[in-house]
Amino acid sequence: MLTLTPKEVSRWRYRNSTREKAGSVVAVYQDLGQGKPVECTAGEGEPVQRIKRRFPNQAAAQKAAEAELQRL
Repeated sequence: MLTLTPKEVSRWRYRNSTREKAGSVVAVYQDLGQGKPVECTAGEGEPVQRIKRRFPNQAAAQKAAEAELQRL
């Protein structure tokens, strides 16, 4: 543990990186042939992170899910 007093600090920043890492990421694209949304998943397990944006095709959705999994 590190204790600082205001006299010892001129500027500071705190970042809490205790967020859970995603086990899997889900991205959705619209299948125009079936007329319904389809999910693409990268990774496996819990917790599941869902990308809010809808993608134009399967390749874009899969690439976005994989990129977000790497970022997390």
